[in-house]
This record gives sequence, C-alpha cells and structure tokens, in this order.
Amino acid sequence: MDEIKTGIPESKINLKTISLQTSNFRRGDISDPGKLTMALNINTEDKNDSFFVTEKITLTSDQSKDFFFEVEMLAEFTKSADFNIPLEDFGHVNAAAIIYAYIRQHISTTTLQAGIKPLILPILNFFEHHRNKVKE
Repeated sequence: MDEIKTGIPESKINLKTISLQTSNFRRGDISDPGKLTMALNINTEDKNDSFFVTEKITLTSDQSKDFFFEVEMLAEFTKSADFNIPLEDFGHVNAAAIIYAYIRQHISTTTLQAGIKPLILPILNFFEHHRNKVKE
C-alpha cells in the first residue's frame, strides 16, 4: 500500500490488523431481546515490536434465556521503539475503543440480518472503565 501523506504527525503505534476470532449468536424465538446485560473482557500481550489486544463482548437477555451473543476480536498493533504510553493503558483504553467500534458494527449488522431489532451498543468510556479497574 502506498503511503498517505497527511501533514499530521504520525502515531508511534499503528493498527496492523483486526480480525474476528469468534462470533456466537443465538437468537432464540424472540423479535426483541429486551433488556440486555453486557460483559466486557480485554486481554493484552506484548511481543517484540507488536502488541496484541483481544476484546470479548458477551450479551445476554433478561427476557429470554435463549438469546446469546458473544463476539471476540483480535487486533495487532505495531509500535516504534520510542512509543512511551504504558502498553497496559493503551490496550485497555485506546485499543479497546478501536476494537469496540468493530464489535458494535458486527453486532448491529448481525442482529439486523437475523430479523430482530438491530442492537446498537452504547458508546463506552474506556478511560473511566480502566481507571476504575486499576483502583480495584
């Protein structure tokens, strides 16, 4: 791919790939899953000049035990030697927000195609979430 010149300083970390690892969707016999509960899990791994972040979202319905949606995506980032943000912070805040956008799109598209009301996940504050987790 050719370089794109923007005139804006480039980041010292770049998204190399993002891929869907698992997608497990069970609609059940409902047209609207009702109130949902969401669980979020983020894992990070540093390998040489690459950094991997796995994010998993699990949705369950209070209305139907049959409804279930779990999505896991993996992102690989490349980093320069002078990247100075702690990788754990980057993974749980910046990378998590990037991956979450892909997961949101996957979930809304899948539920729309399944013939139920499309699920649009709320925008999350990953900074606050990480800060609260660190305090625990």
